[in-house]
Amino acid sequence: MATLIADSKNRPSLQVPFGQAADGLLYEPRQVPLGKNCGCICSACGRYLYAKHCFDSDITPHFQHAAGTDCSAGYMTAIHKAAQQLIEQEKKLFLPEVVASLQITDALGITHQPTKKLFHEGVRQFFIVTSEQAMGTIRPDISAKSQDFGHLLIEVAVTHFVTEEKLTKARELGLPLLEIDLSELRAATFDELHRILFSTPELKNWLFHPQLEIAKRELKTSLKNTLDSAKEKAATLKLEDEQRRHEESLRKKEEHRQKQYEENRRLAAEQERAENFRRMSECDKTRILTNWTKTTDLLQLTGTHVKGGQSFGVSNEHVWQAAIFAGLIHQQLSKGVIEINKKDAASWLSARFNITPKFPESEYIAVWYYLVYLANAGALANSKSGVFKILVSGIESFRLLQKWKNGETSIEQLTWVDESNWPADNTSKAITRAVIGADNCEQFAFLPTVRLKTPNYICQKYHVGNLEEHRVLLYLICAGFLREAQ
Repeated sequence: MATLIADSKNRPSLQVPFGQAADGLLYEPRQVPLGKNCGCICSACGRYLYAKHCFDSDITPHFQHAAGTDCSAGYMTAIHKAAQQLIEQEKKLFLPEVVASLQITDALGITHQPTKKLFHEGVRQFFIVTSEQAMGTIRPDISAKSQDFGHLLIEVAVTHFVTEEKLTKARELGLPLLEIDLSELRAATFDELHRILFSTPELKNWLFHPQLEIAKRELKTSLKNTLDSAKEKAATLKLEDEQRRHEESLRKKEEHRQKQYEENRRLAAEQERAENFRRMSECDKTRILTNWTKTTDLLQLTGTHVKGGQSFGVSNEHVWQAAIFAGLIHQQLSKGVIEINKKDAASWLSARFNITPKFPESEYIAVWYYLVYLANAGALANSKSGVFKILVSGIESFRLLQKWKNGETSIEQLTWVDESNWPADNTSKAITRAVIGADNCEQFAFLPTVRLKTPNYICQKYHVGNLEEHRVLLYLICAGFLREAQ
């Protein structure tokens, strides 16, 4: 059977799927004679319709108003009344299931979703069906009663859906309200309406059912013990968490106090050692520095003449210079110290030497020139104004660096240090960043097993891309991996 197809967003104003005959019933175009002889009128405006259909034509059968007339409600009203007519005639309807459900999240954050099925879906037979009959202040499209389901209200929606006011009135009556949504109906025929109304739960929605409200309250009641238990447990957990946080706060405060105490002790001890060192003679200072670094030629190795060098209360300026190297550079990378700056170095010296300026700020100028000297010697790298990165692990790597730079030793004369003297990770990584580049930190994380190969072999192996062989060797020397062979 041909069907009248219409876009739900662009309803035809003249073509109507069903016509109302003299008996008050609706008919399809092919159920009545052609043209005006059909004897049908528009159920919306009451004007006569013309039946348009031909079994040998592709034209969709339909009713049409007379030329020059228009009726914007004809299509919608025809479908609306056709659905009402079928329900009245058949005295039945396929009802969707009625299921009560809740979604409640308890105090522990657990979501509970209990359900209770009140009625199964299926066809319900009605023993009373009325259309457009007022019930107090409400006039439902259909009012029906069934033996097992009771009294219910049915609304057919084509363009107008149930308003909040109508829903409120249905609630006040305490009657179930079902809405049938035909707004997207594509095939406006009795066959399609029959399928929708009597064979499927689709397009039907319970807007209200009094038993649903009761069932939901029952479901909520059934969860009371569970919700109360969760609330109590949540309260207990909250107290435990607050107690834990309190104890953690006390622990951190005590830890901070202890660290502060230890730091104060360390600073006091350092200050005492600095003061004791300051009071020593120049000879004793030299002896202490030599013993500390285990280097007999410390002064000669690390010293140089600089402007303002006589500003530290010692006749041999190499003494304060050796103190800077021994106290602020030697083995500092292994402690996580990666930089040294002019201001801090001068302040550190002032606590250990009797400052006797030879001209304004002579001590700062002397320290600056000395740090520049160490940078030129390869022990430091000038990264920004007044700040220098440390490039050597200690006095022995600095000594070896000078001999290598002066041509006094070569890679063939070098070997690996003992495993017990192997550089710490933070030392090698800091020097890798400065000498090789940050991108190669992991690549140059040497393990002691590398000692199975010669330094020459390792330098050649890691000589890749633009990384010159001598830079690999420079890194190995500065980081403290190598020593002169015996």
